Amino acid sequence: MSPLLHRSLPTKTSFGPDGKKQLSFPTNDLQKLFLRSKALAKAARAVVGNAFALGIVGVFDVYQGKGLPEGTKSLAFSLVFRAADRTLTDDEVNAVFTKTQQSIVADGKTAVRT
Repeated sequence: MSPLLHRSLPTKTSFGPDGKKQLSFPTNDLQKLFLRSKALAKAARAVVGNAFALGIVGVFDVYQGKGLPEGTKSLAFSLVFRAADRTLTDDEVNAVFTKTQQSIVADGKTAVRT
């Protein structure tokens, strides 16, 4: 094998399988997207602490239509949790997700779409 190719191949996996969750927020102002994403990431990181890592917080869907007030869009975020040394259990991911959701709506300014 060429030295160049050999160097580009990973020698070990750095994380186990991801634990993924989604959360949707209705908004009538897409400029709030950045602020919601930042607040969600901050809340999730605070809840996770040093127990494991928050890998990705990103928008994966924007919905507008039936079930939402006129002019309102629902932004759906994906959260990815990881641990370097093990596979996270459903209970671990669910507990962190529930606490993150509670934290993000605690100020009364943010609603979660169910």
